[in-house]
Amino acid sequence: ANGGGMYVNATCTLNNASIIQNRATANGGGIYVNGGTLRFQTTASTIGGSAANANTATGDGGGLYIGSSGAVTFTVNPTISYNTASGNGGGIYTAKAISPASGFTLSNNSAANGGGMYVNATCTLNNASIIQNRATNNGGGIYLESGILKFLTAASTIGGSAANANTATGDGGGLYIAGGTCSLSVAQTISYNTATNGGGIYMANGTCTTTVAQTISHNTATGNGGGMVFAGGTLTLTNPLTLSYNKAGNGGGLYIAATLNIPDSKIVLTADTATENGGGLYVNAGTTTLNGISITKNKATANGGGVYVNGGTLTFATAASTIGGSWANRNTATNGAGIYVAGGTVTTSVAQTISYNTATGNG
Repeated sequence: ANGGGMYVNATCTLNNASIIQNRATANGGGIYVNGGTLRFQTTASTIGGSAANANTATGDGGGLYIGSSGAVTFTVNPTISYNTASGNGGGIYTAKAISPASGFTLSNNSAANGGGMYVNATCTLNNASIIQNRATNNGGGIYLESGILKFLTAASTIGGSAANANTATGDGGGLYIAGGTCSLSVAQTISYNTATNGGGIYMANGTCTTTVAQTISHNTATGNGGGMVFAGGTLTLTNPLTLSYNKAGNGGGLYIAATLNIPDSKIVLTADTATENGGGLYVNAGTTTLNGISITKNKATANGGGVYVNGGTLTFATAASTIGGSWANRNTATNGAGIYVAGGTVTTSVAQTISYNTATGNG
């Protein structure tokens, strides 16, 4: 059944309510909104709030499930924390557009996918904090299935510190993009998240657009792509994306497994670390086109301090890129400190700067 604590099918207003210790054998451990409008007003309500007061759902939406015919309005944000879903959306599962008030927080929720939130509609976040959530599969903080995920007006935080990290046993510690559109129109903090692949972001499909400069930093992947894995979809960069101080087995900053065209000077890879190969960048498949990017201060324990190419095609085109460039900005590795080509193809149509990189072994 749906709605362990409350099932909404008409207009309902909550003020200072406590929705705690409820269980749904299907969806909406705390609240299931099937129809009508659920209004959070005046005084903040609590959905979960502590481990002892957690709501649980065998299906989706441990704390709150919003169906496609329902609606939720936020005059005052509720506390949604410590809820659990065996399916998707530990804190929230939404199939209808929502726009929480500024300062919205999702914390300590868990699910198979989308530990904090699972988005299947339009969701607008302003100054939100998505922290300490966990996914046993993908999307520790947020899982975007379809619709539009908008970050507007004021910067939101996904992770933000080691204590507040979101985690995914699978992919996308901070954010997993399976489809839909992710719009980053203000600078976000996406940092200190952890996953097997894509510590900060894992992009499998869909569209991600940045209209202002973004930084993804201090994320960790035990497998590939400490900062980000690009495995499909469309990544549109109109302002620089900096990946720094991230760490992974392969591709400390960025791991590419699909065709990607990076415009002039729109990617900066700096001070990232790979415990295996590709401190800054690891290219495994597709055609990757680089134009005037900066790859500096990265480190690989094995090969390719700056760049490691295992498959696909890496093309340096149009504008010169810099790999190293000075002693202070050198990339380091055992072999191939600047670039290590294990497979695939590397082409260049203009002169590149590949200098001052240091290998303790060869190259």
